[in-house]
Amino acid sequence: MRRPALLALLALAGCTRAPALPTVDSLAGLTLPLKPGPGLRLWLEGKVGEVDADVQLDVTAPISFVTPFCLDEKRVVAHVDVEDPLGPTESFPVSRVNGLTLGGVRFRSFDAALAGGKGCVVVLGQDVLGALIIDVSPARRELTFRPSQSKAAWEAEVQAQGVEAQLLTLTRDPTHDWPLLPIRLTQGPRVVTWSVVLSTRDARSRLFVASAQDADLRLGRALLDGLVSDGGVLPEPLERLSGVAFEALELSPGFGVTDGILELEPGAPPHGVAGLLGADVWGRFDVAVDLKAGLLVLRRPRVFTSGARAQCERAGSAAEDRCFELHTRRDGTGTLVATATVWRQLPEGARLLLDVAGAESSRCRVGFSFPPGDRGRSAQHSFPWDRLVQSMPECAATLAAAPGLTFGLYEEEPMRECPGLCAFAHDLHSGRISCECQPGPAGLEGVSEHQVLDLYRRAMQKPPAVRDVEPPDP
Repeated sequence: MRRPALLALLALAGCTRAPALPTVDSLAGLTLPLKPGPGLRLWLEGKVGEVDADVQLDVTAPISFVTPFCLDEKRVVAHVDVEDPLGPTESFPVSRVNGLTLGGVRFRSFDAALAGGKGCVVVLGQDVLGALIIDVSPARRELTFRPSQSKAAWEAEVQAQGVEAQLLTLTRDPTHDWPLLPIRLTQGPRVVTWSVVLSTRDARSRLFVASAQDADLRLGRALLDGLVSDGGVLPEPLERLSGVAFEALELSPGFGVTDGILELEPGAPPHGVAGLLGADVWGRFDVAVDLKAGLLVLRRPRVFTSGARAQCERAGSAAEDRCFELHTRRDGTGTLVATATVWRQLPEGARLLLDVAGAESSRCRVGFSFPPGDRGRSAQHSFPWDRLVQSMPECAATLAAAPGLTFGLYEEEPMRECPGLCAFAHDLHSGRISCECQPGPAGLEGVSEHQVLDLYRRAMQKPPAVRDVEPPDP
């Protein structure tokens, strides 16, 4: 009887438990990759206990949210009313979240509103983010949490970095405490100023239909009026176009983005704001949100242009190749993910050809295609993507086995077969081309934002039709 007991004790002594994760009261100091995807949003991969969780950052939410799938025990500790900038006030039960893990660090327990949804989703709001800087690099698709700092400290920091920078003041909605920014939008002869909510969850900016109509802006299909004669039709899918095109969206005088399309939100603003500003605008910069200091800090490399030649200054030196960035990493499944960013304007568009490491004689050429447009655009894609696996299996197999991708060649024209901001693969033997493109403007697929804007500019420049006037009766 004594020998089995001794063996049991020895077995227990040989067991090793995984070390407990450190628990922190603040997320400051963490640098985390953003969840892969074609559009830029502040979404992270984490866990609640042993359950995989999508973790989203929402600087408009006064309290954090959680879905029931994250919680073993859904004990209600309170109720809270929350107003959405785009919708009505809703009441939510409040529960306790234990064991949220990000980047190998276990975060303290916190209360969160219990909301519906599929899977385990945690939305971190102002109660968690209010004293932090959310510092985002779209080119690396990662963010860093830091403690809030004063405006003077920010001014010293951007001056030391030697970049083009703007420190924009975030005001607070007096009733709902949302972070607000003024914007000035130019569409043809119309110049409109609005107050919009800063959103870190939305990939695209949105404007309420009533706000746009009150400003007498062209909307949707009306953007292209004048391009077809009476009784004519536009080719599909442009007949389904919705949105508001603009020549300039300024965040401060002379500073912002040019040539874009805002999504339309149905109806009128329920809480007085005209819309929200998403990642399609602030994602053109290295961006930091400091709620406590009331600042949105936007930074990008300085550009020096001489004729058709452009040089970008980063790390104290200027060169043409510093206008482009390429970063690669493996996601949680081991798939190669690449992000390409262009910091200069592309009046003709561009094609960034990539070299596949370890494939000296590959039949497959891959890269990114950028349509003509403003600076600061980035695209992220998995190599290979799902459709490529089906249509070009040999190319997909080469990419799946590749240790990485590097810059190969820059060409000043986009891939014509891939309209929009896309990744592409070209089989040099068969001539086949496969593309994976970011979603089109205003929900359209297969149409690039540049194509719509080009048609819009032609519509704006076309003189109004002259109607024949009958002579007056004698």
